[in-house]
Order: sequence, then structure tokens, then C-alpha cells
Amino acid sequence: MSAAPDRMMTLAQRFCGLSADARRALQEKMHAQGLTLELLPIPPRDRSVDTLPASYAQQRLWFLWQMQPQATAYNLTGAFRLNGELNRDALAQTLSALVQRHEVLRTTFVFDEQQVLQKIHPQMDTPLVEATAADDIELQRQIALNAEQPFDLQHGPLMRCHLIRLDARQHVLVLTFHHIVTDGGSLPILLQEFTQLFAQLSAG
Repeated sequence: MSAAPDRMMTLAQRFCGLSADARRALQEKMHAQGLTLELLPIPPRDRSVDTLPASYAQQRLWFLWQMQPQATAYNLTGAFRLNGELNRDALAQTLSALVQRHEVLRTTFVFDEQQVLQKIHPQMDTPLVEATAADDIELQRQIALNAEQPFDLQHGPLMRCHLIRLDARQHVLVLTFHHIVTDGGSLPILLQEFTQLFAQLSAG
């Protein structure tokens, strides 16, 4: 009964070992036959290896960044209010836990001979930058300013954290990611996870 799943896992592992060109050719051949990579399971990552081939979508974003490193069209931003007295220790712990929990938030990208690679770091410093806003106009300007800052895909980090103080009991946290590490589907999950972690740590 387990032969088919085992065979599919073997195929998935062989696919991951192909060169970027070979993977792209196989994807095109599968697409022509009405098949998709969703049929293949995700093999477990070898934790002893800190570099992996970038996905086809990540390769595309890398080359776009190489051509226009100052472009910000692929920045994704989420902002939400933190009402009440701000627990700064809980906020710092939440950001640190989120980065440690998700390898993609500790990932940078390099070009090695013939392919783009993901480089996973054991730690990634993601500083919390603070600013103030006296009104909603200034708040929107600060959020836009953060969203319009380019990322360095080669050195990271690929997540930015800005805390905007409105008054002593109102703050807005702005999290901005490059699309190469998240998308419209995973961004809400990250933001929800942040909210839950922050609530738990704030409650002690």
C-alpha cells in the first residue's frame, strides 16, 4: 500500500536534485501533458545543508532584482495597530520567534555559477526601526515610505519591521517583506501568527 507514496517521494527528491534548466524543462513537459508539480510531495529538507536551489518563481524575482535593484514593485506590506500600553519586550520576542520559526525569513539569495541558490542562515538580525506620526496623513506617509524602500536580496534581511508611535497608548507596526520570501497567500498567515504570538507573550 505504501509503494505509490514512496515512489512519489523518490520522484520529488530526484526533481529537487535537477539543475535549474532541467527542472524548468520537466515543468514545461508536465504542463503540456496537463500535469502539475502539486502531484509531488514535498520532501523533507536536509538540515545539514544550508543552500538550496531557488524555485523557478524565486529565480525570476532574483533576475528582475538584478536588473532593477532599486525597484520596490515586489514589496509586500502589512500594518496593524497595537492599542494600549506597549509591551516592548513581548514585541521583540515575537519578532525574534517569528524569524527563528520560519527559515524563509532567514534566507538570502546568491548566484553560484549556473543557478540561483537560497542560503539559509542560522540567525538573521531584523532590527525594529521606530518613528512617530502626529496624524493619519503622517502615518500613511511613514507606511508608504517603508514600503518603498528596496531590499538587498543577496545580504538581507528580507523582512523589515517599523514601529510608528501615534501616542503613548497607540502604535502601528509595519511589516514589509520581499515577494521572494512570501506571497499573498502566506503573508496573512505570517501576520496572524505574529498577532497570536504577541498576544500570548504580552499576557505573560
